[in-house]
Amino acid sequence: MAAMMAIILVPQVQAQPANDECVEALTLFVQPLGACLGNATSGDNTSATQSTTGPLCDPTTTGIYADVWYTFSSGPNTSITVDFDPGTMGDRVIVILDGCTGSEVDCSVTPPSSYVVAVQTMTEYWIRVYSNTQYGPGGQFSICLSQAGTPPPNDACSSVTTVPLAIGTPLLFQGDNTDATITDDVEPGTSLDDGAPKVWHGFTVGGCVDLTIGYCGTTPVHGSVSQSLATVCPLGATVVQSTTAGTANCLDGNWTLFFAALPPGTYYLPVNSSEFIGPYMLELNAVAACVPPPNDDCADAALVPVNLSTDCPANAVIGTTEYATDDGGMASCESDPGPYRDQWYQFNSGANLSITIDLQPITLLDWVLVVLDACNGNEVHCQVTPMAPVTIPVSASTDYWIRVYAIPTVEPGTFSLCVSGAAANGACEAGTVSGNGSASLTICKDGAADVAAFTTTSTSLENYAFLLTDDNDEIIAQLPGNSTDLNALALGDYHVWGVSYNGTLTGVTPGQPVSGIGTTGLCVDLGGSVLVSVQICAGVVENQARAWSIHPNPSDGEVTLRYGGSTGLFDLQLIDLTGRIVHSQRMELQQNATHKLSLAERPTGGMYILRLIGRDGSSERAIILQ
Repeated sequence: MAAMMAIILVPQVQAQPANDECVEALTLFVQPLGACLGNATSGDNTSATQSTTGPLCDPTTTGIYADVWYTFSSGPNTSITVDFDPGTMGDRVIVILDGCTGSEVDCSVTPPSSYVVAVQTMTEYWIRVYSNTQYGPGGQFSICLSQAGTPPPNDACSSVTTVPLAIGTPLLFQGDNTDATITDDVEPGTSLDDGAPKVWHGFTVGGCVDLTIGYCGTTPVHGSVSQSLATVCPLGATVVQSTTAGTANCLDGNWTLFFAALPPGTYYLPVNSSEFIGPYMLELNAVAACVPPPNDDCADAALVPVNLSTDCPANAVIGTTEYATDDGGMASCESDPGPYRDQWYQFNSGANLSITIDLQPITLLDWVLVVLDACNGNEVHCQVTPMAPVTIPVSASTDYWIRVYAIPTVEPGTFSLCVSGAAANGACEAGTVSGNGSASLTICKDGAADVAAFTTTSTSLENYAFLLTDDNDEIIAQLPGNSTDLNALALGDYHVWGVSYNGTLTGVTPGQPVSGIGTTGLCVDLGGSVLVSVQICAGVVENQARAWSIHPNPSDGEVTLRYGGSTGLFDLQLIDLTGRIVHSQRMELQQNATHKLSLAERPTGGMYILRLIGRDGSSERAIILQ
């Protein structure tokens, strides 16, 4: 029987690298500037073991840190360029230390193919190249060190000078990230420690803004932009991420970043050099955002009425702490240091000796109610998160201020507020009225529209209206809204009044004095007026059609027109205060004759303009139809 021979195959175990331990580090030499091509050193950590724990930028693993070691002397250099080709490595990290078991100088997870590290002259350093096998195995690679060029002046985040970014004025940054280092870029171990060298720009914004940052015009296209802003240097865990980002807004395909509702403060903008190295340009634009509520300050407290108890919370006003700022400091019942997001309200107690305040959260998660006897005066009541209506004693016919606020660590939100008592009391205040921002307006009577918008400084939450009177302050009409075409008025002087009222206005009758207006509600307040002067301006001349008059005025619609010009064919138009033609007819007017007109088809009573148009031009008269 033939003898049988067994063959046993024994797996070949790959030997550990010669530089598997720090004490066995191989020496690398710093090559001249740009001389790494063809001078790289080959390495292999496939069978490397772990010689020490993980670094700051990669502190944990479920596998091992398969590391190999190198050492080099910096010589006269203050920075060196690391060129690294990962080859077949499944994961790669490079750590530079100032000793074999020394302190980390740099730590880079998935480092770029080329980056710059700052060093001390005439100093020996160790390089640890490893794979965290939790994320990928080791493999063959190559590494080369060379002299670095001079880092850009804005290489370090802490070295940049911040500049103000004004709303509506573009801020331009230009630079070059060639030879940028990772010095002072990112806090080691944070999620943004990407190992990409960066240069920096700093800017400040004085208020809340919507910010746009565009790389448009950068050639070639910057393919790997950082989408974060740092609030401190170096970049750490506290950053502001862009709201949106994309390449659609730049015609050349560069990136645009958008940051919505960016709070006021100082920010640092990084420009990466992982996939882009060279000159770049940035344009920053800011527009105002986060507008505080109109009653954000005590001096601008919104006036609220005292309702009957049966009318609360139905008559509540709605408030929000969104974008509100602090105008009152710490209240007596508060323990949080602030600052606080507060809103202010004001009421007059009227005949009441006690007042109930019903504050109900809608989306607000935290709230404090403070009642004061004056703007930033003495506290009458202070309560954190009241869950039911609060009743407080007050003095009759006295003004009080209500402050509603939330602490900044809680998301802003909305709430409802209703003040009630045994006797109702309104909160009318007409304030100061202006037209197009001015106390007086001069209108050139030229046929072209002159639309004026009227505003008031009133903070009352009651109803508001604007009234047009003649120069004797007799009512012509209530304006439909807060604007009108003043060019439709006849020549002369007028007043536009503001009136704040509760209920329904009474006494708004054409031809009656404005001082006689009233209300069916709790209060009415008539404010100051804007003087409107309608004139024939230089270069604008009325023709013979001005020789006419109408009576009676005011009229029920049946009007007699007396004409003193030359006989001719005319167009007659009836125009309301919005500039709309509500009646028109063509008629022949005889010289020194009277003519009967019927204007009964006009839609409502009020002031109108009667315009007479002939071959030579036009002329107008104001008429009140009852």
